[in-house]
Amino acid sequence: MSLVGKSLEDLRRQVLCKNFSKSTAMKISLQALEAISDLHSVGFLHRDIKPANFASSLSDELQLIYVLDFGIARNPKETTTRLISAGRHFSVVPKDLYSIVLYVGQLKYETEPDYTYIRNYLLTTAKQTKIDVEKKFDWTGKVSQAAKRKKKEQKQESSSSEDNQHTGSDDESDSEVVSSTEKIKNCGNSNQTYFCESKN
Repeated sequence: MSLVGKSLEDLRRQVLCKNFSKSTAMKISLQALEAISDLHSVGFLHRDIKPANFASSLSDELQLIYVLDFGIARNPKETTTRLISAGRHFSVVPKDLYSIVLYVGQLKYETEPDYTYIRNYLLTTAKQTKIDVEKKFDWTGKVSQAAKRKKKEQKQESSSSEDNQHTGSDDESDSEVVSSTEKIKNCGNSNQTYFCESKN
């Protein structure tokens, strides 16, 4: 039995089939920031932050996300540092949040980020752009509907597959009949063509 719901990646692709609304994206950002801050406070770096490694709660009432997959998490004091470019994120970050990327980008490896500054910046941006961070997540009440829809589609595919197999078996039996008879064979009368049994 799973302890959490679907990943953010699955929720976006399979349940909603579209990008998150601004309110859901902002709410995710705030909760993800808190989760990352908590992880850093106990001395670990996650090192694989992405939508597939965050999941929703099983209950819509909780309105929480959880960080998952600590397989490559490390204590920064016990690992060697490697240069990892954050440049690829510049092209996809919303312009309202560009300052956060610039702030994080100028930090040194050993410098602890100012999480309060980042949180306040997110909340200020939400207020200025009229984003309601108290609004429920986009997927609230839709996960079970998506599961039912998927189950129905699988049932239809299974039924369609069975129909095709059934049709295929009829074709095979027809070919057996044809192979045991000769389809257009002159049985001694040049004016008439009959289906006659093969003498093979």
